[in-house]
Amino acid sequence: MRQPFQPEPATAGAAALHPLLGNLATVERAAVVRRLRLVRLETGAVLAAAGAAPGHLHFLIDAAVALRTQNAQACALELAVVGRGRVTAALATITAAPSAHALVVVHPGAALAMRRPSPTFLARIAPGLQARLREAAAREVRAITTAVLRQAGASARERVAAHLAEMWMATEARLLSGHHDAIARQLGLRRATVTVALQELEQAHAVRARRGLVEIVDPVTLEREAGPYLAA
Repeated sequence: MRQPFQPEPATAGAAALHPLLGNLATVERAAVVRRLRLVRLETGAVLAAAGAAPGHLHFLIDAAVALRTQNAQACALELAVVGRGRVTAALATITAAPSAHALVVVHPGAALAMRRPSPTFLARIAPGLQARLREAAAREVRAITTAVLRQAGASARERVAAHLAEMWMATEARLLSGHHDAIARQLGLRRATVTVALQELEQAHAVRARRGLVEIVDPVTLEREAGPYLAA
């Protein structure tokens, strides 16, 4: 179910916490801050359904959100994970189109929420934010393209490494949820395949698997194990 939107007015100081908002021109920043609300996002909350127009942008402070789609068997597949310093629904906002993928919270935390601005507001009142949303939208496209290439050509080991590396970059959490069944569902792999991939990543001293958890031992090695299939 979609998480209830329970706004708490944001302050200019809170907006300064986010790199996409901190350096806007004074007048523009004031106009944007008036539209921001500080919210807490909980794991599992659906911020937007695939095919629906997102109601809000979420400028993520320490939460993480997965972009998910469905395969031919109607199973949810994870395309990418965005976290601190990033924004959700930039592509849908810039193109004024429905979201092509679902947005689901995978790590709880704070965000600055803003009702999806109109093209007129962005062009006339917030051109600096518009430029940054265009950059974020381009980054979103690159992440989706990387995910498609990953599905088509990456080994299971590279796919699992890329998934864990993206979660690390989004959250900076050393301990990640590592249930083999969940990772297998998210990546469209068999559970046994995920188990073997994690064992190989352990042997490379990139991670250490625990019961239901994965510890990131060496992020640099983990990113290297992902090969060219890690979204920038």
